[in-house]
Amino acid sequence: MQATTGRRSHILPLDRERAWPLDARMAMFVLEAGGADPQSTRDRIEPRQPCRIIGTLRGPDPRSPTHSIVYVRDTAPGYMGFICQSDLPVGSTVWLNCATEDGQSVRTQCHIGRSRAFMQGWNEGVLQLSGES
Repeated sequence: MQATTGRRSHILPLDRERAWPLDARMAMFVLEAGGADPQSTRDRIEPRQPCRIIGTLRGPDPRSPTHSIVYVRDTAPGYMGFICQSDLPVGSTVWLNCATEDGQSVRTQCHIGRSRAFMQGWNEGVLQLSGES
């Protein structure tokens, strides 16, 4: 994975989700309270680890003012599960900007592997990080 990193101030991991907007916390609760889809659980190669960070996705043109905010829910090697309020085009290449739980700033290219509605106004999906499988 080709990524740029740098140190920046951050919120302690235990407080990260509490810092999210109320509607994002409620959407995450609804998604997780619904339980895992048995088919998608069977198809997973690696177990996922819970993760609560906020990121932004931008298209291939870094000068574009448009972006989508994503709320990361879990990670696995090469993948990040997220929720967002944008209907993202599956298969498109985007740049993810976020801060890891230990405060490292990350900017990396990724592909939208899945994006589907799970409740009114909210989508859940998976980012495939470039250079990883």
